[in-house]
Amino acid sequence: MIVVNDRLAAVVAYVDRERRRGLARRALVGVAVFSAGIGVLVAALVVLPGWLAPRDSFDHAADAVRAQNDARGVVLQGVGGLIVVLGAYGTWLWGSRIRFDGLASTFVGVLDTGQAARRYLLTRPPRTGWRRSRGFPITRHH
Repeated sequence: MIVVNDRLAAVVAYVDRERRRGLARRALVGVAVFSAGIGVLVAALVVLPGWLAPRDSFDHAADAVRAQNDARGVVLQGVGGLIVVLGAYGTWLWGSRIRFDGLASTFVGVLDTGQAARRYLLTRPPRTGWRRSRGFPITRHH
């Protein structure tokens, strides 16, 4: 990297340091979210069924096991539904941001195109004479 002066070198070093901090922060958040997800799954599969359907509440062990399996299914369905709702919300947010950015860039593109067309029309010399244009018959342009 070519350094123009010390101030520029300090700014570049600061930006690099902040980018590394941001990457480390993102990695730490990713590990925390993954750990929380594993914790929720362990709680849903091991702890909650025993708490929701304790074995001493049933006369037969088979009924207790069946109730705990049903509780596991209900809890996992709830966690799955929560994941689907959060995913749909994230997709909606992302789509609305993309839609707005796309609309804004389309509007700016239309403005730029209009300005370029005006510039072209105002600066070009007038065309005179006969010419053949794209396979159409010879026309007179003025």
